[in-house]
Amino acid sequence: MLAVASAKAGENEPSYQGRSFSEWASQIDFEAPIMVGNEPAAIVAIRHIGTNAIPILLNWISDQKPPKGKSSQDYAPPLSYSPSRVEAAAMIFNYLGAEARPAIPQLTKFALTFRDYKRYDECVRALAYIGNDSLPAFITLLTKGRSGVQFSAIEWLPTFHSNAVVVMPAVLKLLISNDGEVGDKAVSYFVDNDIPHSLSIPALTNALPHASAKARVRICRCFFFMSAYRPLTEQPFDAVPVLRLALKDKNTEVSNTASNALASIESSRSGVPNR
Repeated sequence: MLAVASAKAGENEPSYQGRSFSEWASQIDFEAPIMVGNEPAAIVAIRHIGTNAIPILLNWISDQKPPKGKSSQDYAPPLSYSPSRVEAAAMIFNYLGAEARPAIPQLTKFALTFRDYKRYDECVRALAYIGNDSLPAFITLLTKGRSGVQFSAIEWLPTFHSNAVVVMPAVLKLLISNDGEVGDKAVSYFVDNDIPHSLSIPALTNALPHASAKARVRICRCFFFMSAYRPLTEQPFDAVPVLRLALKDKNTEVSNTASNALASIESSRSGVPNR
């Protein structure tokens, strides 16, 4: 069990029904399923505390040297799974949801400035949990963040489902960039999110002729995975013409990847399993 002391707790903390925020937070079982309308008392209490909890959560995320002293107010969950304060803060933002939108600017600043992966990734996670109001912040992370922050932002985009379409221009730039790791991760954006093909396929096909060889491979991979992991009604049929042109690409990896994508699409037409 990982017991973590809270930031200044006690009289300065908001409370609900005579118990401080940290005391309520200590009672959350983050692994337990939550039934809507039958939430545990601790989650109900935290939602009542609402935005008053934001300064504490931001402190938990930013404080790199938590106090070692303990008191009855400390955050120290007596559970088999006891997350660190940074993890707990991000997960509690999930319970607050859109109500926590005032935290977006500071979480964005933290994500851009923290060097420790665990810390900035939890900031991105918290932003994702806040919801659609955080999408402009994700554009900032994707365009101004370091490689690790960009990678983390792409990883959390499926939280937004089809609403993630607004960040597509920023992700497309990363897809065709020279950053191999982030560029490869950007492929998942076009596969794991419910982006309409009417928008994603033209964006990818328009980028293909001007992209580097490595980026052309990634674009063809997008089409392959769109086909391999989607049903017949969601096949990237509109990509077939540009993939046929890619078969003639002088780069062998590009032509081979295009061939695999076409084969997957054709197999879906014939009803043959494509994976």
